[in-house]
Amino acid sequence: MESCTCSSVSSLSSPPVAILPLALTLAAGAIPIIFAEHRHWKEVPSELPFLAILLGAVTGAGINVYNQLIYNKKAGGKIAPELRLPPMMFGSFLFSSGEWSLHPPFSR
Repeated sequence: MESCTCSSVSSLSSPPVAILPLALTLAAGAIPIIFAEHRHWKEVPSELPFLAILLGAVTGAGINVYNQLIYNKKAGGKIAPELRLPPMMFGSFLFSSGEWSLHPPFSR
């Protein structure tokens, strides 16, 4: 049996997963500039998006822990990928609604 590090899925999905934290770190410096200069917010309110990022990360972690507990209970030791679908559907709705609300006509 092949190890997980040699599989094609693992090899193809690892680079984007490794680059994501770097991209978020680099973008973090631009957040206050965007809100202060482009939307003419004051200094303290322009830092509030960091609080929203923290709240989203904590909420997402909580949802993942809860879903894992439910998954373990329902799957009964078997692999059941269909049990992962409802939280993914919920997450896709939240992600798309967050992206939709970022556009200037909705966020002023």
